[in-house]
Amino acid sequence: MRTAPRLNILKQYIVFNRMSRACLADARCHGAENLNIGGSQTMKNWTAKQYIAMALGVATLATAFPSAAATIEEVVVTARKRSESTQDIPILITALSDEFLERGKIKDFADFAGQVPGLQFQDLGPGDKEYIIRGVNAKGSSTVGTYYDEAVITAINEGDGGGSNVDIKLIDMERIEVLNGPQGTLYGANSMSGTIKFIPKKPELEAFDSFMEGDVSFTEEGSENYTVNGMVNIPMGETAALRVVGWRSDNSGYIDEPRIKSGGRKNINDEDTNGGRIMLRFKPNERFTADASILAQDTDVGGSARYTPKGITAFNTDNLLPIGTIAEFRDGTALGIPVPQAEAIPPFTVTDELTNTDITKNSWGDEFYIASLTLNYEFDFGNVLATTNYFDRDLDFAFDSTPILLAFAVPVPGITLEPESREVWSNEIRFSSNLGGRYEFVTGVYVQREKSRIDVEVLTITPDGEPNGEFTPGDIPGSDATFDTGNTFFGTIEKKDTDQEAVFGEVNIDVTKELKLVGGLRYFWSSLDGTAETTHEFGFGTSPLEENSSDESALTYKVSASWDFDDDQMVYGTISTGFRIGGINRANIPFAPGIPKTYDSDELTNYEIGYKGNLLDRRLQLTTALYYIDWTDMSLGQYDATGSIPFLTNVGDAEVLGVEFNIDALLSDNWEFSIGGSVLNAELTEDQPLDPFGNNGQDGDDIPNVPGEQGYAALNYNTPLSFGATLSSRFDVTYRGSTDTQFSTDSRFNVDLDSYVLANWSVFLEYNDWTFSAYVKNLTDERAQFDAISSDQDPLGIVGNRPRTWGISVKRTFN
Repeated sequence: MRTAPRLNILKQYIVFNRMSRACLADARCHGAENLNIGGSQTMKNWTAKQYIAMALGVATLATAFPSAAATIEEVVVTARKRSESTQDIPILITALSDEFLERGKIKDFADFAGQVPGLQFQDLGPGDKEYIIRGVNAKGSSTVGTYYDEAVITAINEGDGGGSNVDIKLIDMERIEVLNGPQGTLYGANSMSGTIKFIPKKPELEAFDSFMEGDVSFTEEGSENYTVNGMVNIPMGETAALRVVGWRSDNSGYIDEPRIKSGGRKNINDEDTNGGRIMLRFKPNERFTADASILAQDTDVGGSARYTPKGITAFNTDNLLPIGTIAEFRDGTALGIPVPQAEAIPPFTVTDELTNTDITKNSWGDEFYIASLTLNYEFDFGNVLATTNYFDRDLDFAFDSTPILLAFAVPVPGITLEPESREVWSNEIRFSSNLGGRYEFVTGVYVQREKSRIDVEVLTITPDGEPNGEFTPGDIPGSDATFDTGNTFFGTIEKKDTDQEAVFGEVNIDVTKELKLVGGLRYFWSSLDGTAETTHEFGFGTSPLEENSSDESALTYKVSASWDFDDDQMVYGTISTGFRIGGINRANIPFAPGIPKTYDSDELTNYEIGYKGNLLDRRLQLTTALYYIDWTDMSLGQYDATGSIPFLTNVGDAEVLGVEFNIDALLSDNWEFSIGGSVLNAELTEDQPLDPFGNNGQDGDDIPNVPGEQGYAALNYNTPLSFGATLSSRFDVTYRGSTDTQFSTDSRFNVDLDSYVLANWSVFLEYNDWTFSAYVKNLTDERAQFDAISSDQDPLGIVGNRPRTWGISVKRTFN
């Protein structure tokens, strides 16, 4: 069990800053932890602090070219549902511009997450990520609200803390906004710890514009990758414009799967994505604007991104906790059920890197679309916005369930298919004032309707590792069944209908020129109705249809005070609350009695102080925040008395104490430097009850999958060339500290995820309408450990990053 005094967070922050300065004087940074990041012999033993020292050192040299003319560009966001500069808003906001996304070769969430203070994630592959802000991580629905423009696309995977967020390709984006801390007044439930907004570029009425871009790269341990994307903006008279965007990417896999009986597979986790977006803007006058859009994307993945570390033995029964015995595994019987076609499944010791030990082919697909209509009318005293959005997603997920079956004394090779469908209809009408005086406000009404269905289908497999036919409910009728009577031996169907309504408002008051106050409230209602059906539970027959429901209401609030020293510096203090609705469990399984039918909501209160400043004639921008979060009734994943069926319940409180900061510096007309990160301590404040696998946490245990330290640094260079071209380059490095995957480090499912450092480099040459670029992602070929399966499915299965990838791209604009 790892514990830390609650004031250690402040000490770590001070030490971090002191050591960063010391690294400038001593590039060796004595005493730092060796991260063994791989790559060349000269770089593989560098520490995180040495990487930051290198960036700081280059930045120091760059100050030989000072200039007072350049200033840091102001970034305007809509975080408070009105257009404002990030430096004028009393919360910590990170706004990633279109230029940042292009220069960083950022195409999806994982490319930028490490460069946002306080933002972390769990990653089980494309389309299966859980977003974490400020260490607020637990089972249940997502703690981070996610929006694509005005559409709600927040994930709901309750078994994985709101995992399975869609991986929208970030093509032709205006910006990405990350709002740290509860946004429970303007954004409501699920924005419990923060909100992420993906904002695409809108049609332009003034002029025709377009581009085409092609990218070719090579991944070590894999093969070639290809990407092509383009955009065309077409004015349609003086009052309308159409913007069409399209993309296609073919990314090679880099994980091998040697255990398929018909022959091993190479590079199984290849990913093919096709997508596009169409948006029509109608603006008949200066006051009225209508935007209609639709986005569609389809992703096919060849296999799991999970690998077992070299030297580990998979399917080792010593790592399992079976109900039966090892002898029963070997002679093909368990629980008294004859399984004549079963055979011994021998252990497998991994001898090569990036090896998947599955014996099934786990290809899957993710298809979704987002349709939106937004109307906006500008009055002299404010604007009214009405938006309606529809999000539809079909996800076909698969994994090798053989280790789980072995743990439950069913020695049959099997695959689990989890088809999931979801529809979200979100609607909002709001008024934002523009009174031009001391008082401004936002008020509105929100309505959301959601339908979801997830099936679990456990099937036997063919020698090729494919499902042995279609899912056939009921083909095993009772307790005297044998597994050779059909291909299906377990299945569930869960359906849920969720309704949410809310009214909200926020008021801004300029008490004096220096003192400003903000107050906000949101009251909402939610209702959840669900059904669960289970078929032939390993020979136990079919359970009756179960119907559950849950109704809740809550009031969230925010109060904030800020003091402007001048036009460039501000301090603020904020108290805000966040809320997450509860849910229902599958409680109708005969061999797993005692599971509660529902679990309740949890909530938190965030106390925050911060500083924002534009210094040195706006050539230095500093943002920092210190916060404390009191989290009550957090939801926890547990197992029934047999250790067979997971469920959620409200157990335990927690707290988070942390510091976040970001510094942007214009060192000269040519050089720009950024550094930032977060240090936090997220821990339980009371013991949790025991479960059959010993995964319960104790007072002082760290919240899993939440590293205590995160940092990043970037150096950008830009210069004009004599023949009219522009040369630019970017080097960035990110660091994430180590973390555990379970509350209890003694749990047999716990995986200690190592800390890692990732570095990227890119160079651009722009000439007339052409842009040529070359880049290297994962410069040192680090094996970062993003996540681990951390269960009987594969207790040592690691999900990591893509190996070193070299690439070139060409972009041509037409206007």
